[in-house]
Amino acid sequence: MKELSKEEKGQLEDFVTELNANMTEIDATRETANAAIDEYNDALQAYNNTLKNVRDFQTSILKKMEEYMESKPEDWTETTEGSEYEDWHNNWEQADFEPLELVDEIRNESLEHPNFIDDLGTAPE
Repeated sequence: MKELSKEEKGQLEDFVTELNANMTEIDATRETANAAIDEYNDALQAYNNTLKNVRDFQTSILKKMEEYMESKPEDWTETTEGSEYEDWHNNWEQADFEPLELVDEIRNESLEHPNFIDDLGTAPE
């Protein structure tokens, strides 16, 4: 083959046109998605703020529990009541209220494929 046929050249042009239209759609969709991500992150942040309040409450309760346990005799934890209380304390202590991670924006892809197609050429130079 010496060069691309007229039909093949038309196909290449059609591919470039289609890819450029797809890139426009990708850009518009990315902007919409990033706006939704901002709303999602706002909701996550509100949730995390409540979790911080829960962690603060947890710390306060644990302190009160520890003060109560310290007021008891040493062998109290060996009793049924002491053992059950210690289990309850451990449940509170092990509860995980770590914040959720926020989501990053969708990055802007470098969509150079139409340029690559243009650079292919349709015949040797």
